[in-house]
Amino acid sequence: MAPRQPASPVLTFLIEFEQAFLLIKRSRREKNYPGFWAFPGGKVEIGETIIDTMKREVAEETGLRLKPRLILLDSYAFKRSVGLGILVLSWSNRVKLAPREASEYAWVKTLKNVKKYRRVPGIDNHLQRAKAELRRPRWQNFNALDLSAGRFLNR
Repeated sequence: MAPRQPASPVLTFLIEFEQAFLLIKRSRREKNYPGFWAFPGGKVEIGETIIDTMKREVAEETGLRLKPRLILLDSYAFKRSVGLGILVLSWSNRVKLAPREASEYAWVKTLKNVKKYRRVPGIDNHLQRAKAELRRPRWQNFNALDLSAGRFLNR
């Protein structure tokens, strides 16, 4: 029997623009929680950093460009996956959904707004953390966190 491949880390992005956060309605073709509302996200591919994955997934799923700042919110486990919740900032709220990824989107400001959507379990926790972090921001710069070969910091 072949050994099991380790699962790729999963990233969940709380994309903020003017105190609102982007929710997307997952495609009906999704394996986990089809048709549920969630924050955008995806798996880290082999050879990618978390920063690479974040830029790629956000661009693919939403068409948004991110400001080069982030805050690590939390970590989570789901079935055979482990993940990170990451707060990021968008330059705009003009979303261009990838039809294969999501069918609708909404910008929400409060937990009360989120509760009207049939959503993936656990995302309320991400939102609460994101709102708390916006009150006391400790932003990290993308480039400072990327220590891939050829991109090391000179100190």
